[in-house]
Amino acid sequence: MREEPQLPIMQEREPAYVENHGGQIGVYGKTEVTTAEWTHVARCCFGEGRPCWGFPNSNTKWTGSSHRYDIFTKERKLGGAYVAIRWRHGGGVGWIVTDDNRKRCETSLPLIIAAVPDEGQRWDACHYICDAVQDIASAEATRQRRELETAFLEGRMKKRKRNHKYSVEVTPRVERTATAE
Repeated sequence: MREEPQLPIMQEREPAYVENHGGQIGVYGKTEVTTAEWTHVARCCFGEGRPCWGFPNSNTKWTGSSHRYDIFTKERKLGGAYVAIRWRHGGGVGWIVTDDNRKRCETSLPLIIAAVPDEGQRWDACHYICDAVQDIASAEATRQRRELETAFLEGRMKKRKRNHKYSVEVTPRVERTATAE
């Protein structure tokens, strides 16, 4: 198992999902974070190799070193704070940002995870959360794509040009109900 540095190597700006985007609960909007503004709280590395699933009689171990998670906090300018889980793996880098609810006497889940002494268990919890959020984001993108495809096929997309800029307006679907005669 290769030794991971305590602090991750980061870009100046990295992509993020922000919870409650637009004030909607359960909606994750895409944005970017400026990494220098965040304070590192905990490293969440995989730990010792574990048996590969699907190979019960094999000595092959999965080390998980291809995935790394870290927990960060950031103070808000007007009070309160944010808490985030950062992931890095072969598919890229990203952050999941949410409110730090300590001001409401609630402990945010990433801070509970950061307090777990076993780093492998911290990794497990972060892995589960990041997979779930990415699955939610993927499902929402698929829903939006299908909605646009349906609008196109039904002829509900109107191309407009205003001030030398093009835009597309999607008109709402009109539900037709059968009337009894």
